[in-house]
Amino acid sequence: MVTKYTIDTRAFKIAIAAAGFDSYAELARAAGVSDRTVSAIARGKRPTSTVMYKLADALHLTGEEAGKIFFSDKLRTA
Repeated sequence: MVTKYTIDTRAFKIAIAAAGFDSYAELARAAGVSDRTVSAIARGKRPTSTVMYKLADALHLTGEEAGKIFFSDKLRTA
């Protein structure tokens, strides 16, 4: 059986709030990516590795925390 990894959108949104960002636009500016990119990821689109690293850095995530968000094997993504 092949495990398909998804974005844990709930954990992503929690991490955004925990880092003190009030909006996707604010996170996007801090990470150096577009608002549309952050919005798409919050809806479950998988980011490129470059974007993932930028977001993890802006959110001050550990490697383990980032892995749980960006490589979730949970079926629930909302």
